[in-house]
Amino acid sequence: MTPHTAAIGAPTAAEACAVRPVAVLDAARRTTACPGRDLVIASDPEFRLGLATVGAITGDPVAFASTHALVVFKPDSLITGQALRLLALLTEGGFTPTAFRTGNISSLTQRALWRRQFGYSSPERIALTERYFALGPSVVALFRATTNGDTLPASVRLTELKGSTHPERRGPHHWRSVLTPVNRLLNLFHAADEPADVLREAAVLSGGGARLADLVRDSTARAAAGPSPARALEAQLRAFEERFNAAVPAASEPACAATRHLRDCQAPSFTDLVTVVRHDHGGEFCLECFDTSLDALCAPPSEWARLAVAGDEIPAFDPAMRELADTRKASADDWRARALS
Repeated sequence: MTPHTAAIGAPTAAEACAVRPVAVLDAARRTTACPGRDLVIASDPEFRLGLATVGAITGDPVAFASTHALVVFKPDSLITGQALRLLALLTEGGFTPTAFRTGNISSLTQRALWRRQFGYSSPERIALTERYFALGPSVVALFRATTNGDTLPASVRLTELKGSTHPERRGPHHWRSVLTPVNRLLNLFHAADEPADVLREAAVLSGGGARLADLVRDSTARAAAGPSPARALEAQLRAFEERFNAAVPAASEPACAATRHLRDCQAPSFTDLVTVVRHDHGGEFCLECFDTSLDALCAPPSEWARLAVAGDEIPAFDPAMRELADTRKASADDWRARALS
């Protein structure tokens, strides 16, 4: 392990429940602009852990959460060689890295991180998410906003810049359009939406109070020390990209490369396989049957190629559960309206 490397896992229940910071509800109200979410956030043990830990080190956890963004460089950004492009966009957008950690994000941590979203996701989406995080390490980084005069919190401004995972909901200027995600599932990176999420997700991804404290100490110390974290993060991302590039040829075109591979094996194309699987299941895409069909080939394609194709075919959400779920999110305009009120 390097000084910038630590295991990534979920906080223990004892650590989370033992934290009882003063004025939790007030902090929740100041870190989310989504109506009604303050009560939900205030009762979240990971948020309380983040609030207490960051507060103990910085003295003002709300200010820290408002001036910092949290970004997860997912394995697919490293596999496709787009992590450095993302870092360049962050730098150009006025975000400076202050601390980072590398490690494999476990399935338990994924469920804690996206607890609300997984509540209405399809089982196939959850299964594929677990599989693609198992492809390799991720990089979790804190960034400090360096743009002066912006009334938006750093995380909210970053969320506005990156755009939606839905292509039809974003413009060509959004980062998710500038970059080239393979599909909605393999979307290269995750960023905390609001200051409340910065505190909560930093606690989840750090793996507990002690590790979160180390991350925040690094962040505050590095902020005063100069640009060395930026160079270290760039070097780490470059090393991962080179490692993956050697292991996964033609990763930037996984479906095309895998289709050529299937043709060389005199096997059906991915399109033909998907058609057969859907036909055999009343028009529905069966992930298990898709995998079984590929496993039966003389030379099955890589896990990366499978995920690149299956990510476009699976249902993202359970319609019945999504109808019941509260899917509201605060927008940048909500935060601007709050600043004016």
